[in-house]
Amino acid sequence: MVETVTGSASRFRWLILLAISLLGAFFRLYQIDMLPPGDGFDAAQYGLDALQILDGARPIFLAANFGREALFSYLVALVYLFTGPGILGIHVSSALIGIATIPATYLAARALLSEESEIVQVWAPQLAAVVTVVSYWHLNYSRAGLRVIWVPFFAALITAALFYGLQRSSRPLLIVAGLLLGLSQYTYQAARLLPLLTLAGFLLWHLQRRSITRRNLVNMALTFGVALLVFLPLGAFAAQYPDVFNDRLRQTALLSQDNDVREQALAVGGQAWRTLRMFFVEGDNEPLYTIPGRPSLNPFLAVTFLAGVVLSLWRWKRPSSLYLLAWFLLLITPAMVADQAATAKRALGAFPA
Repeated sequence: MVETVTGSASRFRWLILLAISLLGAFFRLYQIDMLPPGDGFDAAQYGLDALQILDGARPIFLAANFGREALFSYLVALVYLFTGPGILGIHVSSALIGIATIPATYLAARALLSEESEIVQVWAPQLAAVVTVVSYWHLNYSRAGLRVIWVPFFAALITAALFYGLQRSSRPLLIVAGLLLGLSQYTYQAARLLPLLTLAGFLLWHLQRRSITRRNLVNMALTFGVALLVFLPLGAFAAQYPDVFNDRLRQTALLSQDNDVREQALAVGGQAWRTLRMFFVEGDNEPLYTIPGRPSLNPFLAVTFLAGVVLSLWRWKRPSSLYLLAWFLLLITPAMVADQAATAKRALGAFPA
């Protein structure tokens, strides 16, 4: 009888998540052929890439437009099979990833909050999914037709697979985390920080338990070994053509050997301040990517976000709290050390945290 009740409660929670995800799909697909009303060069380039892929090209990395990872263009090519060539397929592609991020964020929350009280375990992941649905920050980039939308999706799924794998001592789940980690490197430059986040997850989990056994090390090696195998084709390209692979980073980096240390420190400090203001005070002014000046968080989410930071600092001995802080800080770093593009876009990988 208890098992029947538990099973019914579990099915009810999944039905709620399905309803939340369907609402998120409506927000992300409604009038997607008209909103946003315009596009920049990046979105158009994904369409050209997709047409080449449909013609038989199989790029590992795309050299055009200062160098870009190819996974989003492959998705656009797949969507073109249903929509036909055009801007609609590009925006639908990013919307589909945005929709998939809703249950991914739910799973990450469930994994991270597994040691909390029952009411937190049950309802906090649902709340995380709801916030993902209605957040202007994530909704906006779900519709924008840009490959950056991959980063929060992979960050959330890697987190879920990693922490579930650690909690259950499940090597299949840790292998899944490795597969996802390797695949994430084919998405967007900010995803290059996800291996550091994964390493932080391993270390925080085992340091809290004050024991790193041989099995733990083998598990960590397994995750990163699988990730390395998946990354190998792109890694070979990066080794053969480092200038092409890193061209976009060089184009946008604030740190440069041409400037002295003081100038670089001032530049990074100014960009870091703009990044923090982006959350609460004044967002980007690029009309192609956002409503000019609109902060990424509304006042309610800004207050609850700050409360969450304070709570995580207060509970710093819990690996989940430190991991959330590490996730946020690591994934806003790209926005703090680069210019020439929307700050909110570069920080989007921090959104699920």
